[in-house]
Amino acid sequence: MATESEGILMSQQEFFFVDNATGALRGSFVGSADEAAAHLVAEFAGGGVSIANEPPDAPAIAPVLSPVRFEWLLAYTGLDDVWEALMATLKETDRVAFATLKAQRAKTQFHLSVTLAVVDQYRDQVMALMPDAQISNADITAAWALAAEAQV
Repeated sequence: MATESEGILMSQQEFFFVDNATGALRGSFVGSADEAAAHLVAEFAGGGVSIANEPPDAPAIAPVLSPVRFEWLLAYTGLDDVWEALMATLKETDRVAFATLKAQRAKTQFHLSVTLAVVDQYRDQVMALMPDAQISNADITAAWALAAEAQV
């Protein structure tokens, strides 16, 4: 007959938090399924992360970049030109979006999930301005991984 403490131990397992856009491991949690779900909400606030029972095969990507690394990413990829073109257009057509993006660029941390969401929001406008822009989620994520390791 199992004791209460054995029952608690049996309900404990490791859960993995996986970035929905990249498949990268964002963290893990040991506990019950309900505790892992609560941790997911508290830690990631529904930010494009899901729970898995097995770790992902994809290598982990740093989910946060400093402003210096984010600027490196923009310069390395040429997305600084894309950003400036979008900003110039928005300044004339949508002051709220212009102000929002200007504030985004002034942040002290850049989160991959937020960046991908912003790119998704403005993808059509960017492609209309610069049809050759490399702004797929895969392109951004690959550049993000390089920026996280850049010697800056």
